[in-house]
Amino acid sequence: MKYDISITSLSYIFDKQKIMLDIEATLDNHKISCQQEQHHVIIPFIATISGKFVSNISLGSEDYKTGPNADKRTAYPSDLYVTIPLGDVDFTLELHKHSIHTSERHRKWTSGNITYSQLLVDDCFYQGSVIGQDRSFVAVALCDGLNGYIQTDEYEMLIDPMRHHNRESSDNGQHRVKICSIPKDIGRMRPKERDHRREKRQARSGRKYLEVLIAADTSVTAVIGKDSLDTYLLTLMNIVNKVYKHDTLSADIEVVTVKTLELDKSMEDNIISKNDARKTVDNFCQWTTKQAYNRMINKGGYHFDVAVLLTRTGIGPAGYAPITGMCNPGRSCAIVKDEGLTSAFIIAHEVAHVFGLYHNGHGNTCSGRQYETSIMAAMVKANLQQYWWTDCSSKRMDEVLPSLTCLNNKPSASHSVDLPLGEKFSLDKQCRYEFGAGNTLCPHFFGQPCAMLWCSGPSDRGNRMCKTKRAPPLEGTPCGTEKQCENGQCVYFGHHTPVNGGWGAWGNWSSCSAACGIGLRQRTRDCTNPRPQYDGKDCTGESNEMDTCKSTTCTSFTDVRRVQCFMLDSMRIRPDRHNWLPYQVKDPKKLCVLSCVSNLTGEIETFDNIPVDNGVPCSYDEANNICVDGKCMHVGCDGKMNSSAKEDECGVCNGDGSQCKTVNGRFQKKFTTTHRDYMDLLVLPKGARNFKITEVSKASHFLALQDPRYGTFILNGGRTLGRSREFAAAGAWFVYENNGIESLESKGPIQTDLEVKVFPRDKHSFASYDYQYTISKDDNTHEKMLYYFKYEGWTDCSVTCGTGEQSLIYGCYSKENDSKVEQERCKYLEDPRGKPHKCRRSKCSAEQLRWAMLNDWTDCNETCGDHGMQYQLYKCERDTRGQIEYMDLSVCDEVLPPPTYTRACNRVPCQVYQWMDSGYLSECSETCGENGVRFYHYVCEREFVNGSTEEVKMENCADIVFPNTTYPCNRVSCGREWVTDNWSRCSVSCGVGVQKRYIFCGSIAENLNPAECSASPPATTRVCSQQNCPPNACVDKISLCTRGATERTCRYRGYQFMCCATCSKFQT
Repeated sequence: MKYDISITSLSYIFDKQKIMLDIEATLDNHKISCQQEQHHVIIPFIATISGKFVSNISLGSEDYKTGPNADKRTAYPSDLYVTIPLGDVDFTLELHKHSIHTSERHRKWTSGNITYSQLLVDDCFYQGSVIGQDRSFVAVALCDGLNGYIQTDEYEMLIDPMRHHNRESSDNGQHRVKICSIPKDIGRMRPKERDHRREKRQARSGRKYLEVLIAADTSVTAVIGKDSLDTYLLTLMNIVNKVYKHDTLSADIEVVTVKTLELDKSMEDNIISKNDARKTVDNFCQWTTKQAYNRMINKGGYHFDVAVLLTRTGIGPAGYAPITGMCNPGRSCAIVKDEGLTSAFIIAHEVAHVFGLYHNGHGNTCSGRQYETSIMAAMVKANLQQYWWTDCSSKRMDEVLPSLTCLNNKPSASHSVDLPLGEKFSLDKQCRYEFGAGNTLCPHFFGQPCAMLWCSGPSDRGNRMCKTKRAPPLEGTPCGTEKQCENGQCVYFGHHTPVNGGWGAWGNWSSCSAACGIGLRQRTRDCTNPRPQYDGKDCTGESNEMDTCKSTTCTSFTDVRRVQCFMLDSMRIRPDRHNWLPYQVKDPKKLCVLSCVSNLTGEIETFDNIPVDNGVPCSYDEANNICVDGKCMHVGCDGKMNSSAKEDECGVCNGDGSQCKTVNGRFQKKFTTTHRDYMDLLVLPKGARNFKITEVSKASHFLALQDPRYGTFILNGGRTLGRSREFAAAGAWFVYENNGIESLESKGPIQTDLEVKVFPRDKHSFASYDYQYTISKDDNTHEKMLYYFKYEGWTDCSVTCGTGEQSLIYGCYSKENDSKVEQERCKYLEDPRGKPHKCRRSKCSAEQLRWAMLNDWTDCNETCGDHGMQYQLYKCERDTRGQIEYMDLSVCDEVLPPPTYTRACNRVPCQVYQWMDSGYLSECSETCGENGVRFYHYVCEREFVNGSTEEVKMENCADIVFPNTTYPCNRVSCGREWVTDNWSRCSVSCGVGVQKRYIFCGSIAENLNPAECSASPPATTRVCSQQNCPPNACVDKISLCTRGATERTCRYRGYQFMCCATCSKFQT
């Protein structure tokens, strides 16, 4: 049997409880089945980036309903990892939260005369990829277990909880996985009828502007003609704009054509793959990605929100497009088979898929023949006479629009053609566009030409045959002398008086763009009161108005800059793909253009051509100032533009600081062993400001920052010390330094709780950090960190006879040293006692015997091991009408069973020995040079149950690796050397004299301070001897003559003989 493939579509559909995947293909009404289909039952789990277990996935469907449990649902972070275990292979999904719904959405229904409204929570949708799979794509929800679509390099998978298939199954985390070896990714449609009109619903999110690039290949140009191509494409887009302006679509969307493009032959060869729609759309999406990249990086390329390729080449289906690709350059694209002006409805249909809309009846209730002529029917039958949007499509559009921030910017000018649309297209030309060259208005049809377009080709005329697509010609099509088509009739238009346009009433304000803090709201008006006609003037002034707004209840937080940077992940930039994160620049002129930093390379990129969305804070440090049309505008904390209102230290608008407190302290700990995991240091609560933590003294330990909900690390994860850097987390900007003294600080405010941890790397040095932050007085996060409850026993029974109640006793203890403190300090902690327990005493009579439990316990019966046990002590009481008397235990034993309250004790491994530093450190063996060492002295210690230790003989530690006991020291140069000059000439020409020389520290040129030369200085003088002097020569024979000779000494004959020359000076 031979089949003609007419439809192929893949839709992944986000819904409140699940993501549905609809893989649909029709071969003359036959379904294509998956080849090599496999089914598995697995238990997926939240994981680390390496795929290791972190926590189970919540399966509680009640978590996502309103009511008492609404605030207790599982709240997943913006980024996380999930592992899918499949036999010998584990697939780890890297997921990023993908907000596709408004922050508050309600389901409303009526039962009898009562109307109910239920808040729907939709903060659990993710997109991402499979780690290690280059061509992978993931779209899942974690609302109620794991639901959705996973595409790897080789397979497609559908996953959902087993409970969805068997409501009686246990909540054990089991999921069903369906695996298909044939990848399919996308959607299609075809044209053709019926009229359905409704009143215009109020737009919820203000006007959106869809900027379209429409391209045509040579097969279209050959039919339409080069001269008419631009007008033809713009006319198609005007029809598309009209479709999106229909009353039945509540969203206010303006379709603006920003570029029409004719593909040349080389471009067409690289994009069009005949009879392969999927490959063609993949090629076209790659081309659009390059255009977006060139636009951002090289200031070239084309700017658009969505690109549409029109072709008459056989590609199989009438249209093909990715689902939910809008604002993602790699997926915001579609191809449509050109079949004339009715192809505008295929374009509208495929673009709606890119928005995130899906077929009637697929994940919604709009199924049945009554919906066949709506835009999102699986087989498009809509035309200019009969088109509309279903409630399901309209509601879905309202859900997805708030997250599509690329549609917020208003284009400077609309690239369009004037109405009426058909003025430039004769009836013959429209027939040629619809049915191909040689087709004209059918000469054998003599009915109303404007009611239905009937055409015929050369082969039809001989048989007197006519054909139609059951659609009327365009409004304004010439149908006679001074006649044109209007509302299906050929009417005389004559010469109309120009009608100038007038503004209609302003619409309602949209919801605030920020779910938390300062944002923008907008409203629009249309030039429809009246519309400009017959060359009348358009309305003057703005059609869009914006105002500031403030959300005081921060139920959720979305970092829009992070979302915008994430959208660039699919693009190759010099030359690799990156994981882009938001970056806060210091240049005030660049605050409102997108700046991102690569998480892989640390490279910072400012995209001058990509403004941040309107209403986004100018920076993380100044969250009240917001960006409007690419400029940073000052907004006061009261939400008013240019207001002087300011927040105090803890965020109270116009506050005086009286509701604030500063939390500060010092974390100091010496680790007895080198731990293999992080240690808790501090919890940063939501709302914290002016946070700073600084290392007191340099040590090898390092700080880390963690999201406490899933254990994902924001800073220094994986037991690895990272570089100094600045980064955004929890809506705040952090600055981390580890060059020298380590520090971490942020102005805040923190939008979600974060945990600061320390990773110990040396048991010989203290980890010491000072910290502080400002918070509201009502926040008690820090107090909860300092203390804990400890079990101490039971209260006495509330009665002396009969049945009464008794409760557990918990004391308040310090976490720092495990000492008991005042009970008041634990008042912020959750009371652990629970409900009172029943206690039974003997039957009430004049005299009652009972056991009275004491707060004392027996000594532990073991000092170590697994069996240590203590028993609570008790007394025997006799109560005679309120008079208490203590009796021998044997008295109560006769009538009451003895109590057996026990608790475990001393359950530690026996004989715990370890090498410990004695605290003695020797002097360095050298003062300088390369060989200096010092020695730590270690002793063998035994550790007791209570944590105390005692020194024991060294042989007890013989089986334990002895630690390194030597450490280098004084490994510095041993100083400069002395440099000497040449000796001078001898001071005498005969006999014994003196020579002198100069010495220098370092060199003659440096002549350093003598203290910088380590050795003793060399001699500066020495004795020299010359030839013996002649007997009668009057010369000095010794060097002392010049210094010691006097008139008195020269009187001595011996001295005079030795110092003849000097003494001769004293002779008269």
